[in-house]
Amino acid sequence: MRADLSTAPELTAALRQEAHRLAGSAAVLGLTRFREFMLQIEMAEENEVRDMELLAEIWSEAEGFLSLHMCA
Repeated sequence: MRADLSTAPELTAALRQEAHRLAGSAAVLGLTRFREFMLQIEMAEENEVRDMELLAEIWSEAEGFLSLHMCA
């Protein structure tokens, strides 16, 4: 999804649906910043500019959290 967001010329229905799904998963896991960003993507205008640096930062935080809590 992260790569799709950075290269997509607009926020499609599929990207919004994926953002919605990820926001729900993030809520269950307690990833508040990630959830909030995904909700912003879900509700953004089609041509709204996305803050890709912030997305990279938040995505990295989520990956770090998940890597600490996943079973090997």
